[in-house]
Amino acid sequence: MELTSNQYRAVTHLQGPCMVLAGPGSGKTFIIVRRIEHLIVEHKVKPEAILVVTFTKAAAKEMKERFLALPGRESSQVVFGTFHSIFFGILRQSAKQMNLTIMTEAQKRTLLEQLLIERKCSYELEEVVDILKDIGVWKNQNMQQEAYELESSLTKEEFEELLLAYEAEKKRENKIDFEDILIYTYQLLRDNPKQLEMWRERFRYILIDEFQDINPLQYQTMKLLCGQEKNIFLVGDDDQSIYSFRGASPEIMLDFETEYPKGVKIILDRNFRSPSSIVRRSQKVISNNEERFLKKMLAKDTRRSPIVIRKFQNVIDESYYILQEIKKRNQEGVALHHIAILARSQKDVLSVVDTLSEYNVPYFMKEKHTSLYEHFIAKDILSYLKLAIGPMRRVDLLRVGNRPSRYLRRDSLENETISFEKLYQFYEDKSWMHPYLQSFEEDLRFLKQLPPYAAIQYIYQKIGYADYLVEYAKKRQMSTTPFLDILKKLKMRARKYASIEEWVLRMEKSQEDEGKVAQKRELLEGKVHISTIHASKGLEYDTVFLIQANEGTMPYKQAVSPKAVEEERRIFYVAITRAKVKLYISYVKEKNGKDAYPSRFVTELKN
Repeated sequence: MELTSNQYRAVTHLQGPCMVLAGPGSGKTFIIVRRIEHLIVEHKVKPEAILVVTFTKAAAKEMKERFLALPGRESSQVVFGTFHSIFFGILRQSAKQMNLTIMTEAQKRTLLEQLLIERKCSYELEEVVDILKDIGVWKNQNMQQEAYELESSLTKEEFEELLLAYEAEKKRENKIDFEDILIYTYQLLRDNPKQLEMWRERFRYILIDEFQDINPLQYQTMKLLCGQEKNIFLVGDDDQSIYSFRGASPEIMLDFETEYPKGVKIILDRNFRSPSSIVRRSQKVISNNEERFLKKMLAKDTRRSPIVIRKFQNVIDESYYILQEIKKRNQEGVALHHIAILARSQKDVLSVVDTLSEYNVPYFMKEKHTSLYEHFIAKDILSYLKLAIGPMRRVDLLRVGNRPSRYLRRDSLENETISFEKLYQFYEDKSWMHPYLQSFEEDLRFLKQLPPYAAIQYIYQKIGYADYLVEYAKKRQMSTTPFLDILKKLKMRARKYASIEEWVLRMEKSQEDEGKVAQKRELLEGKVHISTIHASKGLEYDTVFLIQANEGTMPYKQAVSPKAVEEERRIFYVAITRAKVKLYISYVKEKNGKDAYPSRFVTELKN
């Protein structure tokens, strides 16, 4: 493949800072690989002096494989990796005394749940996820809380208290999270001149892919590493910056020319992926953003494949239309795995998933769905059942001991295994507590004898869990109907099991599977790809269906500030530029029993 003039400038750039604005389908991976080769072959740079950093293991692996596929490159000492893998390697070599275990996302969630339970906080899984997101973003911004608006409903004071407890518990267990890897590396290089100089000597040329996704802590660390020579090569697209919820800061990219007045900026403005109709229309949409670099993408493919924009009465009608169009594209020779259905969020794909399932069209969903067993009610039921069959563990008592309230104090639950005998001894001078303990003990003893279905019903009706749920819903001004639906589903699943022990094993296995670190999921041949727009970034498909392009979804209803709307427009832009040949965009007139209207971005696309 011949290089365009701008690609050639990027590949042959040698010294000093350089930022390459690489639009969709402009060959960014290609020019990174060719630049590495150019440094080694033409300028005799030692391969081990080149560091290539990106954001995912898959991207780092692809970059390395593309480089090794070049003639004469069967092996190489060029370092390819993610920020976390590179920084963890620096920590292991520079701070060998560190013997820490990295927590998984599931372990972080479990720890936070326990801290909330100990503080008698009621919560749902979604709230725990939001709090973890707050912790991650705050730490990625290098602990600048004043610059971050909390996602969760916690006050700043509650957040600070919970964060201190979270960090203290991690330290007690000798564990770190992924954000700690970034923080510790930054602190190590900032505070140890000899270590910093050693790593600067090691990595003389630094290349960063997907630069628009970088967060302040990552950027500050990379600035330390590149030193006075500033041989830092940045590749990204400000128009595809869609990860602010992870702490990414597109302002870093926009400030490049201020940060590096003598730096070189190169625009890769040729789209080799999509036909001219998609490129031209996508430019009309994204040009409505004000906070961006001015650039105009041109299409290599001059075919004018029309964009199909359709409206439907409801999501059911929309899903049946998509089903028919998928079958049509497949009959025209397009393999199912070259077809994608993209949506703003996971819940927006439920209807189309049901329709594809109904007609036996195979599909693959990239994101993991929230399991029934991850809901806080399922976890509460599991804790009750485990207490019933024994042994009584502290973690389970902390979870449901006061659901409903039994006035159990945390200091009465100090040991990992608890007995009622010990509880009676602890409260021997508080006779008013004895009826609560006696009732709790009798309930658990009776519960153990029941089949799982009846046990769930007993917990809800007789133990008083219904009262807890009513209080929980009242506090949040919500209906108890969704909770009754969860209980109904749990009872339906439990009917197949004869004993509580068997049902507990099944629930624990499900939670274990859901809690594992997300494993690599490859796009399987012969299956339609269903994904959120965020998860589709960097991918491309012959045919793309962008569904439910309605106001309130695109842009998301909570995106009200100009800055938030601009990010929503970038999300829409990413979605429509995934298509290589055919693009379908659909919206509905009615959603959740209410009138719905087309997204303003659809209007921008059409005008």
